[in-house]
Amino acid sequence: MSSRSILTLMSKVLGAEFAGETWDGWRVLLKAIFALDLTDAELETFEELTGRSTAPTVLAREVWAIVGRRGGKSIIAALVAVYLTTCRTYKLARGEVGTFMVIAADRRQARVVRRYISGLLHDVIDILAQRRRSASAAKRFFRKLLKGQGSEPRWLITDKLRSYGAAHKSVMRSVEHVTARYANNRAEVWHQPSRQRERQMRGFKSAAQAQRFLSVQGVVLNLFRLGRHRLRSANYRTLRGRAFTTWIEAAAA
Repeated sequence: MSSRSILTLMSKVLGAEFAGETWDGWRVLLKAIFALDLTDAELETFEELTGRSTAPTVLAREVWAIVGRRGGKSIIAALVAVYLTTCRTYKLARGEVGTFMVIAADRRQARVVRRYISGLLHDVIDILAQRRRSASAAKRFFRKLLKGQGSEPRWLITDKLRSYGAAHKSVMRSVEHVTARYANNRAEVWHQPSRQRERQMRGFKSAAQAQRFLSVQGVVLNLFRLGRHRLRSANYRTLRGRAFTTWIEAAAA
């Protein structure tokens, strides 16, 4: 299986969203759609779901599925959209922007899929607390991100601080730098709880202490951010319990 397959995204990166046996059928179908190898048990599931005795050997160009209400079709459509736009590479001309279309039956359904996509992309990648917002500090942060992700992003979205522009030209010149108004709202909103906590604590004792706390807090927050508004209460309690189990095991190690 490719290290950048949709199953890797579904199981390892977004494991909290797709935990449990509920999603086993979708896992099998996605592996078949993207021509990934199926085990004997998965092949039996595939035959039961589709009536086909052999799985596709090439990437499917068109898929028709009859899925009932609350069957997970909207979040799976969002998952496919996130995978195809963030985990695959396309040849685009300089300045060209690719667009992935998700066509829904009506505006309400389109809003549902859009919220799912936004929720799947909400996890925190990394945090770096620094004393200054100079060009050298921005370069240090960009290099840390590139090292952790292993690849360059398609866009770099920041505010209009000039040090970001200087660091962008030095570290990732080929990446499009976006400084449009409101484009950076998601990052700014995510910072608010940390700023509120800092005010309540009357400030961290040092930059090193702040870095240690925020680096761990970002990862832990990803574990417990389950998207309550998108889950049934029983599923939410199950996932919440697993998150606490994982936290206890990590804290006791």
